[in-house]
Amino acid sequence: MFYQVNSAITYGFDIFKLRVEADISPGLPMLQMVGLLSTEAREAGDKIRSVLKMVGYGLPAQRIIINIAPGNIKKVGTLLDLPIAVSILGAMGNIDEDKTKDMLIVGEVSLSGDVLGVQGILPIVSSIRNSKIKKIMVPMDNYLEAKLIEDVEIIGVRNIEDVINYFENEERYLNTLNSLQRVNKKKTKYKIDFSDIKGQDYLKTTAAIAVAGMHNCLLVGPPGSGKSMWAKRLPTIQPPLTQDESIELSKLYSIKGLLQSNDPLITTRPFRSPHHTMSAVSLIGGGSIPMPGEISLANYGVLFLDELPEFPRTVIEALRQPLEDKTITIARARNASTYPANFQLVAAMNPCPCGYYPDTNKCTCTENQINRYLGKISGPFIDRIDICVSVMPVTLESLVAIKNEKEVSSADLKELVMIGRRRQELRYKNESINYNSLLSPKLIEKYCRLNDECQEFISYGYDKYNLTARSYHKILRVARTIADISDRDEINISDLRKAFSYRDLSSIRT
Repeated sequence: MFYQVNSAITYGFDIFKLRVEADISPGLPMLQMVGLLSTEAREAGDKIRSVLKMVGYGLPAQRIIINIAPGNIKKVGTLLDLPIAVSILGAMGNIDEDKTKDMLIVGEVSLSGDVLGVQGILPIVSSIRNSKIKKIMVPMDNYLEAKLIEDVEIIGVRNIEDVINYFENEERYLNTLNSLQRVNKKKTKYKIDFSDIKGQDYLKTTAAIAVAGMHNCLLVGPPGSGKSMWAKRLPTIQPPLTQDESIELSKLYSIKGLLQSNDPLITTRPFRSPHHTMSAVSLIGGGSIPMPGEISLANYGVLFLDELPEFPRTVIEALRQPLEDKTITIARARNASTYPANFQLVAAMNPCPCGYYPDTNKCTCTENQINRYLGKISGPFIDRIDICVSVMPVTLESLVAIKNEKEVSSADLKELVMIGRRRQELRYKNESINYNSLLSPKLIEKYCRLNDECQEFISYGYDKYNLTARSYHKILRVARTIADISDRDEINISDLRKAFSYRDLSSIRT
C-alpha cells in the first residue's frame, strides 16, 4: 500500500517542501530509504522501525520503500523522523489518507518514542501560511513557537502515542491543547540607564542621533572613558520592535536553535557583543548548511565590537559588504542562502596599544606601534562609519556631582529618538526604507535639500577634509537625522556643522 505525507526542511533562510512517500509491497522483508539523504536522515528508518514496534505497530515482513522527494535536494537533519513514522503508519492502513492531505509534519523522534523539538519551525510554519496546507504537526516543544503564526492550525505532539491518538480522535485530542495559550508580548524593563553616565551630555546626544537614524558609530578614547558603558545603554532608548520585526527576528533565532520553548517570541531589539577572538564565519554566518552569524542575529538591533583593532583584520573587512547591502549571501556548492543583516554597528577602540595617546605623560607607544595598531582599521571600513567621535575621560567634578542634580536619562533620549523615528516613518511611508541611514544618493537629493548657505558650507568642507562621495552622503544622512530629532523639516547650517563634527577621524589617523 502507498501513502504520502507533506513535510519540509530548512536550508539557511529558505524552506523546501518535501513529500515523504512510503510503499509496502510483497517481497523480501526490508526497509530501504532513498532520496538523496544525509547520514542522520538515512538512519531514521531503523529508529522508526524500533519505535513503532515498541508502541505495538511492528512493521510487516514485507518490502518497505521510503522515498523523500524531490530527489535533487539534499535532506539534512532530523526533522523528517516524524513524517517518516506517519507515512509508514499510513501505508500499514492505520491512518486515512484524507487526514494528512492538507497537513505538514515535522519533528524528531527518539528511541523512547518521544517527539523532540527541532530548529527552524517558525520559518517553516510561516512558509505555509498562504498555501493549500492548513495544518502542521510539530513537537510540543515547538508548539508556542509555531502558534506565533496566525491562520495555520497547530497540532502539538509529545510522543508517538499522541500522534496515534490525534488521528484516531482529532476533536478529543485538540481539546487537550486548549491550556496552551498564544504568546503575549512583554514590556522589557532595563536595570541600566543613561543617567548612570555622569556628564558627557555630548555623547548622550550622539546616542539619540545614532539610534534615531540607525547610524553606525565608532567611539575612540582611552580606557575607562565610558565607551562600553555608553554602548550597553543603547537598547534602553531603542523603539520597540514591530510585530513583523519580532517575527522575522524570531525566525532567525529559530533557525539557529536559540528560541526558548516557553518564550519563543523575540520582543526586544538584540544587542550582540561577540568577543574579539571570533572567526569571520561566526560573524557573517556559514557552515556546510549556512547558518546565521552575529550580523544576522543582531538584525534590527546593535552589533557591538569592543576593542575593534583586536579583531582579526579579515573579520573587520568581512563587514564591509553587509554594512552597505544590509543582507549577507552565503554561497555553497548546492545552494546559497541570503540572511537579513540590517544591524547598527557600534565599535569602540583605544587610540593606541596602551590606550593613552596623545597624552605623552601616560602613553608609552612608539610611532610604529601606533601606526601598526591603527593600520588594522582600513580606510574603506572607516568610510562606512556614519558617526566617529572621540571620548574624553570623565572629570572628577562630574563623578562627584551633587546627587540631586538631574542627569540626562534614557527616557529623555528616547523621547528624541521617537520624534526622529516618527518623522522618518511619515517621510518614507511610500519608499522602501525606514531609516535615514538607508537613504540612497537619489533619495538624498529628494529629502536632504540644502539652501545656498548650506551648500556653500558643505562644498568647503568637502574640499578641506578631502571627503569621498560616500562620506559626503553620510554627512547629509546624519544632518537629516539631527534635524529630525529637533522636529524640523529643513536641514540648517547648524545641523551640518554637527554632522561634520561627528566625522572626527583625527584620533585614528596619525
